[in-house]
Amino acid sequence: MIYFEWVLIVIFSYLLGSIPFGVLITRHTGKDPRKIGSGNIGAANIIRNFGWKLGFLVLFFDALKGLVPVAVAQCLNFNPWFILCIGISAVLGHCFSPFLKFKGGKGVATSLGVVVGINWVLALIGIFTWLLILITIRYSSLGSLTAAIVVLFLSTKLELNLAYHIFYILLAIFVLFTHRKNIIRLFKGEETKIDMFKPKKLATGLERKDVKGELEELANFSGKLNNPVNSKNWAFLIHPLELEDLEMLDPTGKIKGKIDNYKNALAKWQIEQSKPEHERDPKIGQPRTHIFAALNFIGAKIIGEGYCIFKKKISYGVFVLVPYLPEQFVDALNGNKKLAEKIKQSIIDAIKIARDANAQYAGLGVFTSIFTKAGYDLEKLRLGPLTSGNAATGASIYKGVLDACKKMGINPNKSTVCVVGATGSVGRPVTLMLARRFKRIIICAKDIKKLEDFRSEIQKENPKADIFIENDVNEAIKNANAVIFAVSATKREMKINPESFKPGAICCDASRPLVLSEDFIEKRQDVLFMEGAIIKGPWVISCPKLLRMGGDNLGFGCLVETIVRALESEEKSQGYGVKVTVEEAEKCFNLLFKKYKFQLAGYRIYNRQYSLPHILLIKLNATIRSFNHKQKS
Repeated sequence: MIYFEWVLIVIFSYLLGSIPFGVLITRHTGKDPRKIGSGNIGAANIIRNFGWKLGFLVLFFDALKGLVPVAVAQCLNFNPWFILCIGISAVLGHCFSPFLKFKGGKGVATSLGVVVGINWVLALIGIFTWLLILITIRYSSLGSLTAAIVVLFLSTKLELNLAYHIFYILLAIFVLFTHRKNIIRLFKGEETKIDMFKPKKLATGLERKDVKGELEELANFSGKLNNPVNSKNWAFLIHPLELEDLEMLDPTGKIKGKIDNYKNALAKWQIEQSKPEHERDPKIGQPRTHIFAALNFIGAKIIGEGYCIFKKKISYGVFVLVPYLPEQFVDALNGNKKLAEKIKQSIIDAIKIARDANAQYAGLGVFTSIFTKAGYDLEKLRLGPLTSGNAATGASIYKGVLDACKKMGINPNKSTVCVVGATGSVGRPVTLMLARRFKRIIICAKDIKKLEDFRSEIQKENPKADIFIENDVNEAIKNANAVIFAVSATKREMKINPESFKPGAICCDASRPLVLSEDFIEKRQDVLFMEGAIIKGPWVISCPKLLRMGGDNLGFGCLVETIVRALESEEKSQGYGVKVTVEEAEKCFNLLFKKYKFQLAGYRIYNRQYSLPHILLIKLNATIRSFNHKQKS
């Protein structure tokens, strides 16, 4: 009979553990945690999406599910092996609840309750470990994994019944198993962080629809932006970065044939280029007509909209397409006058389209800024206030590089920074700001004369700094602890050797398009690569795919400066012209990161974000590589 009673107790413990408090406690909000965030009913997902108050309430009740049956069993002096069965049944009930079609949480909170019932000191240490990781690093999954390992390790130092030792071993294995996907996301840099003190606002219907990346439709856009509240409306000029972007811009599919023609012609031309010059067919030239036909088919037009809210201010905006690829901008800059006239007119048309849509402040994206000398040529035409965005781009690169140095253990006061494209409109303010912090500065560009003139300016910012000039990229970066690419060249023009980087260095690619390919980055797992000037903020946009930012609430520095200038109701053009001053960049820095509290988007490149474990792995790889180099030498 006693065995039958034991079975009933185990079943009761399982049913108690299966109560889905995560679903019950959040029911009054009208939202189901299984359909939000990670889809988990545990405390971590509740904190991320419903706030820390509801999250800790769920944590408390989930822990009670494990504590109550084990504590009662302890009071009744049950056999430790039976207590082990009771605790495991409660955890299994939480993970495989019959009320949720045998789905549930990951069992961490309920396991914590079981540990409290067995040994409250170990439980307290486990809670402290989890909270420490959560508050400092903001990864709940990493906190749970660390806490399980710490508790297992400490349990081996105590004289406990064999049943309890087995329980702690099973607990660690179970936590590792239920967090296997989190472990993969941690190493990929894709795990979601928790902000303990800023509960995530649940997306509204409008936000859910707008951030889907639907370039094809602007269903609710009437052609005119709403009048803003205490601010101005904005417009941001963008252009396709890659050939594939053109297909996204044409929902009718009519452009696909033109793109296919261009690809075929390009393939034939590339085959001819691979032959010796005397064997080439002179009739097969570099294909331009097909791609221009595709671009002309699209034309300048509005392809997206958005808005940004800050306190009582709201500013609306549109994204206006300038339908030219980077290769065409470079071709025009290199002397193709006929093409240059077409691009210039297209940019002017885009700004006029923006003004007609009730946008008072315009921002220039990537090559539209480079082509117009950072907006200087447009300012002379008096088309209204505009910005190149170079001040914000420079300020965000500066902040990102210093933050990355801190993570990688690089002391700027004793280290070398190299800026490739130092005399450019973005490289210039970045170099001047970093010159105040780094001991040695290497400036790299094609024009040696410009570099020599620029060196005297840098010397004023930091008279004690050692400044070196170099026009060979690979020579410039080989001794640098931090490398910044701020160039307007394409991947094909930059001949960078992956072996040139110093082990343990950081590399910020602030070029658009990026000069470093994914294959290139894979070859150096001992270097922290990241994109420059990607900022996270309180905005909603309808065309994140074309912007290639890796997230719906992420924006380039130039886009963010455009939005901030509009929120500030600026009446005049700001941050235009090639020579953006340090003072302008510092003022923009204060606006972005102090007044408006924007944040950098972390260490990310090609839509992959590097987490702390990945950074630790990079540092380990750098140590191994440095050791191997010493052994060879």
